[in-house]
Amino acid sequence: FSAEGGHTKEQLLVKLTSTVASAVHIIEKLNPDSFLQIRSVQGYQLSAIGSILHVVEHYSYHTGQIIFWVKFLKDKDLGFYAHVDLNKKNVME
Repeated sequence: FSAEGGHTKEQLLVKLTSTVASAVHIIEKLNPDSFLQIRSVQGYQLSAIGSILHVVEHYSYHTGQIIFWVKFLKDKDLGFYAHVDLNKKNVME
């Protein structure tokens, strides 16, 4: 597929990086007691930590979608774990 119009890859990367940095900055400024405070977010009642976890999960989901399509369209493994033996057994000592 090809995108028509919109932002360039560089513009999207700047927007994404800026958005994530802004979210991190807001979270870092939160008072620890406010993490348990219940808030209304898009019609749901969630604690701040619940909202943060939901956003992380949502971001992860879309990242997975992007990775799937890139792998599908490029017909290749992206090599995220190329340096790791995923068949190695973990030994607890």
